[in-house]
Amino acid sequence: MLYDGALRFIGMARAAIERRDIPARSEAISRALAIVGHLRTTLDVERGGDVARSLDQLYDYVTSRLLDASFTQQTGPLDEAVKVLSTLRDGWVSIATTPPATP
Repeated sequence: MLYDGALRFIGMARAAIERRDIPARSEAISRALAIVGHLRTTLDVERGGDVARSLDQLYDYVTSRLLDASFTQQTGPLDEAVKVLSTLRDGWVSIATTPPATP
């Protein structure tokens, strides 16, 4: 649900940039950043090991793309953030819907 929310706000930011609505763009990017920040703070790097570290790096990348879009008023960085978050969301959905292996 968090991934879906972040993707929804990124879509709203894209639309706001295209119509040159700076307040709406700022609000949408701020909300997407808050979600990505929450995802990042919930990582347990000690127990999660390499997976948690990799997710942390991806969330850092998404954060930088969102900030870049905000500063430059360009949609390209948003597209990059969408690709990463969509891939992560799809991966988690696949894991959640895969039946457990039988011994």
